[in-house]
This record gives sequence, C-alpha cells and structure tokens, in this order.
Amino acid sequence: MIGPFAGVLAHSWAGIAAKYELDIPTARREFREAFEIGTRVGSRSHAARLAGALLGELLYEAGELDDAARMLEMSYGLGPEGGGVDYLAARYVASAKVKAAQGDLSAAAERLDADMKTAENLQLPRLAAAINNERIRLGIGIAPSVAARLRSVRAIPRDDGIATIIAELDEESAVRLLLASGSADEQEQAWRRATQLLAGMDPRRRPLAALRAELLLAESCSHTGRSADPTIPAVARCREVGLPRLLVDAGLG
Repeated sequence: MIGPFAGVLAHSWAGIAAKYELDIPTARREFREAFEIGTRVGSRSHAARLAGALLGELLYEAGELDDAARMLEMSYGLGPEGGGVDYLAARYVASAKVKAAQGDLSAAAERLDADMKTAENLQLPRLAAAINNERIRLGIGIAPSVAARLRSVRAIPRDDGIATIIAELDEESAVRLLLASGSADEQEQAWRRATQLLAGMDPRRRPLAALRAELLLAESCSHTGRSADPTIPAVARCREVGLPRLLVDAGLG
C-alpha cells in the first residue's frame, strides 16, 4: 500500500500547488492521475477516496456538479481518516457546497455542523475557519460569540502561511457578515475591509487567493452601489481558467 499512497500523495500535492498558481489544467491532470492510481487499488479504496476529494472540489469549481457530487459523496464516506486539512476541507466544505447547489440547504447545514465537530475535536483551526466561512456564505446561522469574533478587526500575519490563510478566511467571513447586516455603515465597512484584504496580497505569488479576494471585493461593490469595473478582470479570469462556479458562489454568475 505504500507505493500507491506515495503516488496518490505526490500527484495530489502537485495538483494543490498548481491550483494555488491558477494552473488549472495541470491541477486537473494531477488530481485525475492521483485518483486513477487510487482506483487501481480499488474503486472505493482509501487511496481513491482521498484523491477523489481534491478532484471533486475542482470539478465543483469548474461547474461540473454531477461529477463533483459523485466524487465527493464517495470521498465523504472516508470521514476524518487520512489526509491533511486540504483534503478535509475539500471533502467537507465542497460536499456542502454541492448539496447547497443541488437545492438541499438543510443537508449542507447538517454536514457543516458535523464537520465542525470534527474540526474542533482534531483542533484544526484552518478547517474550522473554512467551515465557518461556508456557513456564512450560505446564510446558515452561527453562534453570536463566533460572529462577534469574526467581525472584530484583525491584522493579517504575513510571516506564517497557515496563520495567514486562517486570518484571510476569517476576514472574508467578516466581510460577508457585515454585508448581510442590512446596515449601510456596516456595508461600507465591509467594502473597506475587502479592499484592504486584496491590497495586502501579492497576486504574482498567490494568484488564486488574490482572485478570491477580488471576487469578494466585487460582492462588496455590488452591495454598496459602487462600480465593479475594477474587478471585471477577475470575472474574466475565472472564465478563462475554467472556474465559473467561483463566480456563482460570489453572486456574480
């Protein structure tokens, strides 16, 4: 089993790296190769389910919902076993996205509730941040204490990759909470924070993160009546690289 798992992990991490660089064709090819290696062990083997999470997440973002649902359902049965946070976030958050896209918001909420328990039990703050972020995007309630923590002003650390990602997820959550408040003042604050979040990123070093931040700013512009012209390149970029579902999830598709 070491041989197949080594191949699955090698291709999976190559795909993750390519995706962060917005090299989506390479990411798709690497995730597909990882999945095919896993299926050689068994069509529903641990290795296949592990690789299927990452492939399923990418298929969802590419707008291929039926194939994504099939992959993610198979992977979801694996539970918290195996893989790091990238695998778990794909398995849990993307599967909830698919449920919501299929019109079953209650199933999405149930999954995110169960998945948050896993994040808390395993003490995985990055997974917890991703789950909170998706709950807020879907309009699923969160505890008032959690909402208050997320809405508070934070500094984004730039010297610790994981801490940076967690803080950026929390800041995105804060922006969406403020946008949903119905208060013009808080929506203005959301726009300012979205602007600052994007300004703190280097799109050459982190193109996927910057693209997501640009889409968040476009959402903020829409809520505050501002022109979204500065974010038009991000919309075009999503279509160019083959990630149209990012637009739908941001309310722009």
